[in-house]
Amino acid sequence: MGVIVRLALLAGLTAGPVSATSYQISVDTSSVIGTYGYIDLEFNPGNATTQAATANILNFEPDGAVLDNTNIQTSGDFIGTLPGPLTAVNDTPYNDYFEGLTFGSVLSFVLTLSGPAIASPNGTSTAGTTFGVGFYDINQNSILTDDPSGFAGEVNINLDGTTAPIVFPNASGGPSVVTIQQVPEPSMFWLVAGIIGVLLLRFMGSQIPQGNSCDS
Repeated sequence: MGVIVRLALLAGLTAGPVSATSYQISVDTSSVIGTYGYIDLEFNPGNATTQAATANILNFEPDGAVLDNTNIQTSGDFIGTLPGPLTAVNDTPYNDYFEGLTFGSVLSFVLTLSGPAIASPNGTSTAGTTFGVGFYDINQNSILTDDPSGFAGEVNINLDGTTAPIVFPNASGGPSVVTIQQVPEPSMFWLVAGIIGVLLLRFMGSQIPQGNSCDS
C-alpha cells in the first residue's frame, strides 16, 4: 500500500464520526420553462420517536427562474426565504416551504443534514426523516414526477444515521428531472486535508538523510 494511501486511511480514522451530510441537488425544469408554478420543500419526521435533525438549504441558484417572494406559504419550522438560506427542523409532523416562481431551465441548491439523528443515532427510534423537493403548476397540481408523494426527489435519514437519496421518474415515467450528488462537508474536507498534510510532512522529514557532524 502506498504511503499517501496509508496516510489518507489514517486521517479518515482520526477524523471521527460524521456530524453532517451534504448533497448538491439539481433539477432540470426546462420542460416547463417560462410557466408559473411552485417549488415545494418539505422536511418531515416519520413519527413521534424520530430523532431531532436539521436541514439547511444553501447556495440556491435559480438559473433563469424568477422567485415570487409575494407568494410564500410555510408550515411548521422553516426559517428564511429563497434564494437566501433556509433552515428547517423536524420537530413538528409537517414542515413545508411552498413558494411561487416562474420556471427557468435549471435550479440547484446544496442540502446539508445534521443533528443527533445523524451524529448519534439512539437505536430506539422507529422512523427516520425525509427531505423532499417537489414542483407544482399554477393550479397546484404536482408536476415533473410520477410519484404519489409529489416529490421529484428526496433524501432520507435512516435509523443508523446514514442518508439515502432517491429520485423519481418524471411525469411521463421517463428519467428523473432531479440529480442528487453527495458533496464533502467543507469543515470535514479541510480537517482531513490538514491531517494528511501534517502526516505527509512528518513522513517526508523522516526520509531526509541526516548529515554527519565533524569537528574542525
